[in-house]
Parts: sequence; C-alpha cells; structure tokens
Amino acid sequence: MKKLILLAPAIALASISLATPASSAPLAFDCPGGYSCYWTGSGGTGTQWNAPSCGPWTFAGTVWDNNLGSVQNRGGGTVHLYDSADATSNYLGSVVNNGAGVNLGALGAKVSSIRIDC
Repeated sequence: MKKLILLAPAIALASISLATPASSAPLAFDCPGGYSCYWTGSGGTGTQWNAPSCGPWTFAGTVWDNNLGSVQNRGGGTVHLYDSADATSNYLGSVVNNGAGVNLGALGAKVSSIRIDC
C-alpha cells in the first residue's frame, strides 16, 4: 500500500478560510481539475502556474524559484517538493492530490523544483 504524506507541520495549516474580496480579482485556490497549481502568494494568490503534466519540473529562472507561496493539487499524483534544481535531491515534503490548497509559509522560500507522480 502506497503511503501518501502531507507536508509536515510547516504547512499543516493548509485550509485556512479566506474572505473573498468584492473586487473582480481571481478566486483564491482556483486550480482546474486534473492539474496541480502553484502560486507566488499564500492562499492561491499571486502569479500562478499550472503544471501541464506529471514528471520533474524546475523553477530555476522563474518567479516561483525559492518563492512558492501556495500549492493546490487537483491532479492525478502526489507532488514532491525539492530544494534543488534537479527534483531529485534535498526533499522537502509532498502534497497529496486531495484538492485542498496548501500555504507553504517559510518552506516556500526553499522550493526550487518539483516532481509530480503519474
């Protein structure tokens, strides 16, 4: 049986209710089904990137490198976070595919790459 691991206490506060502003700003944690989505801000705010497929992805040279504020995994596999550009070393934790948004806090300042299970 495969064991799914949520990120440790640093992001255990994954589901914090946010008030929806009256403006026409995008909804927080608005990730389409079948994707895992990444934001520079907490609560699914800031600049967003949706991973197009499973596999390894590096954030080197992008706004998300060591600047990942939140993640929502609505894809088919677990997302693994790394403090390296190669998505194989310096493992930080994982986000399961349960659809809940996760705020990374200080941990987001270490994420340089991800690997998404297929």
